[in-house]
Amino acid sequence: KTFNFPHYLWNTVVLIIGIWIVQMLVTTIAAYSLSKLKPPGHQIILFMFLAALMVPGIALMIPKYMILQNFPLFGWNLLDSYWAFWLPAGANAFNILLLKTFFDGIPNDLIDAATIDGATELRTFWQILLPLSKPILATLTIFIFLGVWNDFMWPYIVITTTEKQPLMVAIYNSVFNSSVFAQNDVMAAITIAIIPPIFVFFALQENITRGITLTGLKG
Repeated sequence: KTFNFPHYLWNTVVLIIGIWIVQMLVTTIAAYSLSKLKPPGHQIILFMFLAALMVPGIALMIPKYMILQNFPLFGWNLLDSYWAFWLPAGANAFNILLLKTFFDGIPNDLIDAATIDGATELRTFWQILLPLSKPILATLTIFIFLGVWNDFMWPYIVITTTEKQPLMVAIYNSVFNSSVFAQNDVMAAITIAIIPPIFVFFALQENITRGITLTGLKG
């Protein structure tokens, strides 16, 4: 039996796309709210995010597992599904704080000018902040990609169906099933597995390194 590299690669791509969508949606809106809207109690919220960074990720695995086993209010069992990755992905305190810090550097004069022109908060967020945030969003994309690509423990615990496993877990299982998979296929998969992260980095490095230049403001 040969190692089905395209199948497990596709599983990983599905995980990455889902987590990217959830994180971009949640982190950008949360960071915009904390940076520009400043709701009541936003300093307490920031403190809670900072406190969350002090907790080791591995210590959160058991609570997350129990929550996903019996999802609150609905009673759904989300284990052995990609929702077990997508839903918890939005609560990334580091990415929210990183994006919030970047938004703080965007002058409020741009926001005020858009408001005077009649732009809503949603339009300001979509047409002003996000286009100016391409460098930091590219950086977050790399963080998300590498985090999912290299993640092993959580998918190994949550995904029990072999056909649903991402690439790294599948490679690990195949190494310890030498009687099932040909070892030359496994070694080839390990070698090929290092190519996508390198490709993504070079594809996005221009947006990361060029920085950001704010225009349209006159002193």
